[in-house]
Amino acid sequence: MADKRGKVPDFSVEKISRNDETPDLRTLLTNTTCHGVKHIAERDSHIFQKILWLICVTVALGLFLVNVISRAGNYFDYPTNVDVSVHYKESMQFPAVTLCNLNNFR
Repeated sequence: MADKRGKVPDFSVEKISRNDETPDLRTLLTNTTCHGVKHIAERDSHIFQKILWLICVTVALGLFLVNVISRAGNYFDYPTNVDVSVHYKESMQFPAVTLCNLNNFR
């Protein structure tokens, strides 16, 4: 990992400092694209609106998890449904078959 001059950069713990502009949790939640979470973290929204969004997000997440667990359980149960029956007919009617020759050189 040497640079162009052949020097290896110093990555010691003392040289690494924490950036003061690290976003806090509220900033991350208000800038997320996840629907509903943004409304819960906004400072300007009313408490009733925050509670309503929290309930909606929690219910949606719960239904999602129930569905995922149900589908995963169904997948790992390996259900099989095999029903084979053989029917013999003495005569069959074949459909009319038309062959179209699309070749230009006949």
